[in-house]
Amino acid sequence: MNVPSPRTTKADPAFPSVPRRAIEMVAEQMEDPFRGAMPMSDAAVEGGGRIAP
Repeated sequence: MNVPSPRTTKADPAFPSVPRRAIEMVAEQMEDPFRGAMPMSDAAVEGGGRIAP
């Protein structure tokens, strides 16, 4: 499964992103449902520097 990297500002991503605030706000809101629906995929994204494994 390919998971797009959320456009958020985080401290330790493999590829830093500086999105517009509106895009970042939507991405932040999408992260919680994503974690609940696909916890293993979320763990892989977080563990891999916030990029798709």
